[in-house]
Parts: sequence; structure tokens; C-alpha cells
Amino acid sequence: MDNIENTLPPIIDLEKERIESQKKFFAKRQNLFPAKNSGPLKSRILPSHRVIFQNYKDQGFRNLGKAIRMTGVYSPEVAKRVDVITKSKSWQLLMQEYMPEEHLALRHSELLDKREIRKVERLDEDGNLVLDNDGNPIKDEIDNGPDTAAVTKGLELAYRPGGRSKRKMHHRHQR
Repeated sequence: MDNIENTLPPIIDLEKERIESQKKFFAKRQNLFPAKNSGPLKSRILPSHRVIFQNYKDQGFRNLGKAIRMTGVYSPEVAKRVDVITKSKSWQLLMQEYMPEEHLALRHSELLDKREIRKVERLDEDGNLVLDNDGNPIKDEIDNGPDTAAVTKGLELAYRPGGRSKRKMHHRHQR
């Protein structure tokens, strides 16, 4: 019996060492692979989304479904429901990269304030051209008001790539 008791403590010590090494291993592993609820994970932009965006850009931001079909990465069903792509974290990061909110706000401001101005040659009371000292006709600028086509197109381009559709914007305005 004395022999058994003498050999028992080293086995227990080995077991304790094994448990401690496992704790250290899992502690290191948790740092490498954090749990889902441990905070925000960094997302990355998928290469397929970059290709889709390039096709979309090449066609003048007209038809995202067509750009998705052209890549062949996703099924035709996904191309019919573009929100599957546009709501993804990867697509949102891509939109932030290419069209940061500050840049869009600046462009919106420029487009919303854009005026349609035309130049007209100045005429005197008799209908003759008024010339400057060099003999060139003097041109006056006439403000025709806001350039609605530019404003509309600019807003449309801003909302489409960002994953916002006209229907969603329409419903927002009705509320």
C-alpha cells in the first residue's frame, strides 16, 4: 500500500499540469477567435463585390441586377433581389470607401444649389449688339432657376449605390 500512495501524488500533479496547460491553450485560443458577442468584428470587402461595383460603375450606375449577372458570381435570383447584396456589410463598406458620407453631403449641397445659367448677348434699345472696348459682344448671364435635371440625377445616383431604393425613400416621405 505504501507503494501505491507514493506513486499517486505525481499522477495528480501531472493531471494538474495538464489542466493548467489546457487553460492556457484555451485562453490563447479565445484571443485568436473571439466569441461573437465579444464586440464588433472587423469586416472586409469581398472581391466579388468589388467586381460587381466596377461593372455597375462602367454602366453608369444604371442597373445593379445586370452588373451582378455580368459577374456570374451570384445566381440570377440574387440579381433579381439586389438588396441581398446592398444590405451586406461588405457592400456597405464598399460604399463608404467609394462614396464617403462627407463627400456625398458636399455633392448634394452642390447639386441642390446648382443653377441653370445661360449667357445672352446684350442688345441696346434698337436691337443692336453692345460691344466692349475690344469690339467683342458683351454677354449677360441670366439665371433660369435650379437645374432640376442635375439635382434629380445626382440624388438618384447617391441613393442607388448605397442600397437605398426609390420605393423605400417614397415610403419614408409618405409617413
